[in-house]
Amino acid sequence: MVGTNLRSRLMKRFISALAILLWASSSFADELAGDNLVKEGKLREALDVYLSEVRADPRSVPLREKIMDLVKQLDPKPVITEEAKRAMARGKVEFEKAASPDMLGKAADEFSLASELAPWWPDAYYNLGLVEEKRGNYQDAIDQLNLYLYAMPNAPDADGVKGKIYELEYKKDSWNKAVDLNNQGIALLNQSRFQEALPIFKEALSLAPDSSYGHAALGYCLDQLGRYQEAISEFEEADRLGMKDLFNYVRFALVYYHGEQNYDAAIEVTERGLQMDPTSSRWPETLPMAYFNLGTYYSQIGNYPKAIENYEKAIQVGHHDVQEIRRRIQEIS
Repeated sequence: MVGTNLRSRLMKRFISALAILLWASSSFADELAGDNLVKEGKLREALDVYLSEVRADPRSVPLREKIMDLVKQLDPKPVITEEAKRAMARGKVEFEKAASPDMLGKAADEFSLASELAPWWPDAYYNLGLVEEKRGNYQDAIDQLNLYLYAMPNAPDADGVKGKIYELEYKKDSWNKAVDLNNQGIALLNQSRFQEALPIFKEALSLAPDSSYGHAALGYCLDQLGRYQEAISEFEEADRLGMKDLFNYVRFALVYYHGEQNYDAAIEVTERGLQMDPTSSRWPETLPMAYFNLGTYYSQIGNYPKAIENYEKAIQVGHHDVQEIRRRIQEIS
């Protein structure tokens, strides 16, 4: 049986690898067919082939540059389709209404679609570059702005865009340094060396002030040092910047619980984290912890039906201490 299962797993891996290889071979063959059409002077036929390929491999910068080079030879130029224009318009609406970086995903999707439908369109790359900068994806922003300049090297704002690329390169370097510092700080937190971790987190934020993760880490550190108001301020800033991990919302709520016994605020923060994405945490124990804590907060304000409801949810999603939860439910039933 063990040998049969092993052979079955190996066969599945082989089939998967073969499928990827066949797709890559097909993609390469199609692109090569486009190259051959260019050599034959069949430029518009080649463009059709390249457009199908860019939809299959949207992250290929060389393919996009190849399309731009080809379009520069065409007269008249290819028409930007209504579908591409629609995606661009939708992207602008999503960009304008986004209240925080984590709400820019739809704008990025729409601008990406526009750039796939019309890979020679400079505006699509420029707008996508601005979105990726706001999202903190600095390398992606750099790539998009470089594509903008490749599509329109004599753009009126070319010097300004080059300057923006230099700024993004600096931001990327600073962000990478901040990540290293945050990792050092987390290592100290895991050893309960909170006072030593504090200046490291602050230095990280001086390099990457828009890091929601950095503000949340500093907030947790301040909470452990009993500096609750400062901790709340850091978590609020992390939330404003787009805090994504449920674990950080659980930590945020605990500041209200530990520092102020503000159970209503603790409930509101925890439930907001659960509404965003109840499975967002990297740690599987976070979801049971969130429901267990909600049970505790509701119990503290005397709302026992809600407390029991959340305690039972904690059991359902795998809380490790079922006996303790049963005891608490019995006390308030």
